[in-house]
Amino acid sequence: MGQILRWNCPKNLKARVSACQQRFSLTRSRNTGGERNGYHKTQTSDCVRMVHARRKFYDIHIANPSPLAGEALRRIAALYEIEAAIRGKPADERRRVRQQHSQPLVEAMHAWLADVLDRISGRSTLAQAIRYALNHWPGLILFLADGRVELDT
Repeated sequence: MGQILRWNCPKNLKARVSACQQRFSLTRSRNTGGERNGYHKTQTSDCVRMVHARRKFYDIHIANPSPLAGEALRRIAALYEIEAAIRGKPADERRRVRQQHSQPLVEAMHAWLADVLDRISGRSTLAQAIRYALNHWPGLILFLADGRVELDT
C-alpha cells in the first residue's frame, strides 16, 4: 500500500493559512484491483497537531494553576520525551518505538481524559480543552501508526 503525505488546504488564503497551520492529511492509496485503469481507493485522515491540544491545557494552567491541567501537560510531555529520543531515526524504528512506548501512554491518557470529563463541570474551560482533545483524538494519534508522521506535524 503506497502512502502519500500531503497538505489539505482550502483555496481561500485566510482559511488556507489557518487550516495548514493546524493539520495536514495523510492520504493512503490502495490497489483495489483496478490499478491498470489508474483507479485507486483513497482514504484521507486529518492529522491534528498535539501542540494545539497542549496549548489549551497550558493556557488553563497558567491562568489558574489547575492540578488536572498540569497532569494533562505532564502526560503530553512524556510523549514529547519519547519523540525527542527517536527524532531522526528511520520511520520503521520510530513506529516500533511508538507502538511499544507511546501507545500505552496514549491509551492511558484517553481513559484519564474521559474520566476527568465525567467528574468536572461541562461548562469549564478545562472541559472544553478535554472535549477538543477527545473530539480530535483520531487525528492526534495518527503518529502512532506511521513513523513518518510527527507528533507535531
